[in-house]
Amino acid sequence: MYVQVDNLLASSKTFKDIFDIGKTHNNHKYIFIYENNNKTKKIAYSDYYELCYKYAFQLKQLLKDIDKNDYVALKMKNSYLWCVIYWAILMSGHNVLIINPLSSEADTKRLIQEGNAKAIISDKNSQYDIYSINSNEIKISDEKYISNEYGNKVAFSTSGTTGDSRIFVFSDKNIVAQIASARKIPDTSLTGMFKKDKGDLRLMAVVPFSHIYGFVAVFLWYTFFGMTIIFPNSLSSFDIQNCAKKYKVTHIFGVPLLWDSLAKSIKNTIKLKSEKMQKTINKFIDYNNGIITSGEAGFASTKLFKNIFQKKVFGNKICFLVSGGSSISKETLSIINGIGYPLNNGYGMTEVGVTSVETIDDVKQRLKGSIGFPLTDVIYKIKDNELCIKSPQIHSYRLINGIEQDSLLDEEGFFHTGDIGFMDETEHTWIKGKIKDVVIGSNGENLYPDEIASYFVNLPFINKYTVVGLPINNDEIVSLIISLEKEINDEEKEKLIKEISIINNSFPTSMKIKKVYIYQNDLPVNTSMKILKYQIVDEYLKNPQLFKQLSIIENVGFEQFDQQEVTSITNKVRKIVSSILCVEEDKLGNNQNIITDLGGDSFTFMTLLSTLEEEFDISIPTEMFSKLNTINDFVLFVLKNRH
Repeated sequence: MYVQVDNLLASSKTFKDIFDIGKTHNNHKYIFIYENNNKTKKIAYSDYYELCYKYAFQLKQLLKDIDKNDYVALKMKNSYLWCVIYWAILMSGHNVLIINPLSSEADTKRLIQEGNAKAIISDKNSQYDIYSINSNEIKISDEKYISNEYGNKVAFSTSGTTGDSRIFVFSDKNIVAQIASARKIPDTSLTGMFKKDKGDLRLMAVVPFSHIYGFVAVFLWYTFFGMTIIFPNSLSSFDIQNCAKKYKVTHIFGVPLLWDSLAKSIKNTIKLKSEKMQKTINKFIDYNNGIITSGEAGFASTKLFKNIFQKKVFGNKICFLVSGGSSISKETLSIINGIGYPLNNGYGMTEVGVTSVETIDDVKQRLKGSIGFPLTDVIYKIKDNELCIKSPQIHSYRLINGIEQDSLLDEEGFFHTGDIGFMDETEHTWIKGKIKDVVIGSNGENLYPDEIASYFVNLPFINKYTVVGLPINNDEIVSLIISLEKEINDEEKEKLIKEISIINNSFPTSMKIKKVYIYQNDLPVNTSMKILKYQIVDEYLKNPQLFKQLSIIENVGFEQFDQQEVTSITNKVRKIVSSILCVEEDKLGNNQNIITDLGGDSFTFMTLLSTLEEEFDISIPTEMFSKLNTINDFVLFVLKNRH
């Protein structure tokens, strides 16, 4: 690892240098493992590099009418082919604009225009106003293109639909600095993030490569340093856990949503155990968290009990877990570390890359929730309670209407994150909140409340309204808060709910509001007539009775179907939902939202989708995800597929 970084820092610091130096050191290990048609597929590093050259040859032909250094958009889900095509685009002499594969068609078109991309490579047959290539239809031969002039920029986008540009450009020099920033991690964590014996290190790719976190911490670091990346079949909890056990995964990097979901599942599992076993498991958790001694824990402190328990989760090969993308709750840290898995907190953002991760091999330090020390060549400074960062890895430009603008740094070269930070005397750092008006969901996505709110401007009967992130169950729930201009009757309320539902259903999943409240008082404003959102959040925490929730779920009708068939399918769906959410069937409402009303999350939702597909032998397309919110929604989808 050290030799590779030294060679990289001594090079011209181009993307070609990154590729070639990685290739020189990583010829004999498997780089990717995945499943295809229930068969395990393995790709060696040597084969991977050859594939990059072969795809580069094809892209050189396909993109021959695109000028050198123009942007080519890449919109694909995680796979070995994403990695190959990323390099092939650069090898063909073009820059890469990375787009989230779950972005709506409208959002994708906006990003293409904003980034001035001249072509797009996607794993779906979508139509755009620029040259489009389906990655699955690229035919390769033995012809290879070994280029001496790579593209020199890669651009990332954050969520959002309007306002200032949120496309950030990293030069090849920035990316080299990002790789080099990890070079001292082994000094503080010899058995953790980067093991000395690299041959048995296997990292599961859960975070999308389109996210700066997944791109840096999974794809960039672990391919350059010669590790193995495992791709699960899906992001359902079943597939993630099965993949971890089957392929002896040692590392998983995820967003808090993954860890919160796992912690919730463990808590629900414990509740179903006998009182005696519950006490033993609680001792097991306390022992691993350093709260009680082995003598006090008894059998719960043994390796046997640990192996038995972990066998039902990710297996017993895990040696390092990381949470990043947004804040994580102390309860989740306690539960995951308590079952013997070292879950560490990290920090980064689209504008700066990955800048720190807790690596101290001490559970008591992990449980504090620190984001660790800044990485090599990264400087943290707290100014007016705000975390500011200085580093050569920070983005070089912003793309605004296709034109590069300078990055937003202060006179000392620091980037102001908008996060409230605290640093102790050891230089460990904590994030305490946000200064910016941004909601960061537990899946790591940035949501901009004012943008979402702008769509609700013409709602009837409304005096004032706003969209805020309300702290509910250790997460920020995007909520629409309204005050009424007058008392409304049932008919008017129904009209209001319908209009809110129509607008909300038009959003991609990431933008949807999760809850709607009528605030009993008038919404507070400042002298500029801007709504004081922080006061609303404080009021919600102090006086929740002043917030009356509206259900924005519309009833689903089954009049055109056989009622016996409807009942049969409904019972099956309810049983599946009950099992996955650990909620008794008689407490499930057919029109309750799986996530906001029944306590589900994105990972349990993916598990639900996977189970329903198998149960009813159907395929649920990605574009339907945002429309399936309730048991009745799923029942209707199954019925329509049958008839």
